[in-house]
Amino acid sequence: MGSVHNNGYYPGVSDAVEGATRAPTREALLEAAVRVFARRGYEGARLAEVAREAGLTTGAVYSNFDGKRDLFLAALEREIARHVREVTEAVEAADTPQERIAASSIRPPACRSSGRGSRRWRSCGASA
Repeated sequence: MGSVHNNGYYPGVSDAVEGATRAPTREALLEAAVRVFARRGYEGARLAEVAREAGLTTGAVYSNFDGKRDLFLAALEREIARHVREVTEAVEAADTPQERIAASSIRPPACRSSGRGSRRWRSCGASA
């Protein structure tokens, strides 16, 4: 992940404040990235569109991620972690072995499908 540090240029800005400001920006970019990659696929997605959809600038994308690949992998990782949490919670809430099996087969929120010779990431039941 790309990161920007204060490096002493802004003496009044602590790393903690910088991190607190950074988290909502990164979250907004990841949410927008999931939607854009789902809609356009990796090749068709543009960072400017992700930034626009998040209500931010392209500079915000580059201050949080090293580029398109880094953003895609972070968004994918986030969606996988979300799915694992949802399945784990559903399995833990189940009372019988049959309910646990059914809960473990919950469909993931993001998946891949073929699209004109390339693999595309599309939404599979996640809210878009």
